[in-house]
Amino acid sequence: LDFLEKHVKWVHQKHLEDHMRTHTGDRPFVCKDCGRRFVERSGWRQHMKIHTGEKPYKCQVCEKAFLRSHHLKCHLTTHSGKKEYSCSECGKEFGLKSSLDLHLRTHSSERPFHCNVCGKNFNTQRNLRVHTKLHTNEKAHQCGDCGLKIGDLGALKIHLRTHTGERPYHCTVCGSRFIRLAHLRNHQRTHTGERPYKCTELMCKHIVSEKGR
Repeated sequence: LDFLEKHVKWVHQKHLEDHMRTHTGDRPFVCKDCGRRFVERSGWRQHMKIHTGEKPYKCQVCEKAFLRSHHLKCHLTTHSGKKEYSCSECGKEFGLKSSLDLHLRTHSSERPFHCNVCGKNFNTQRNLRVHTKLHTNEKAHQCGDCGLKIGDLGALKIHLRTHTGERPYHCTVCGSRFIRLAHLRNHQRTHTGERPYKCTELMCKHIVSEKGR
């Protein structure tokens, strides 16, 4: 019993130490490959699989493998077609409740992830992580073709398409293909005539299909 009590106390102490680092900003676990730092050892271990190529979660239908169990769960909905969670605001459907919860923040002003440097808030942890690299000037990912250094792995994947010519997003109306999903959505408005962006000036009634125009 004494051993069990000591073990439980130790576990609680470790959790408290991990939690306190979210306030102090201390990130003692460092990736030797790219220099990225982590608050918890578990996060560091998960990250290291990116460099080793380890993908322990495998789809039994198509044998595609994934780094995280959550990614596998998301993938499985592409086989089952089951999307039991729908957004009450726009009707968009999701296979996972966590995906719906994340989506709902796009309709609300909820931004629970806070930058300790400049005070800016974000709706996802990933967006906060990308933002913090602006303060640290961290650019951990490098393009093997042109040498460009990029802070976000997702942005690097998109950049690589400029070299490979890959255009995974295609228009079902005219067949045009695009590097980014946002570019496809903007293009589709040329077919639908949708113009969702309105000038904020009181006397101006100008409405456009893309931001920045």
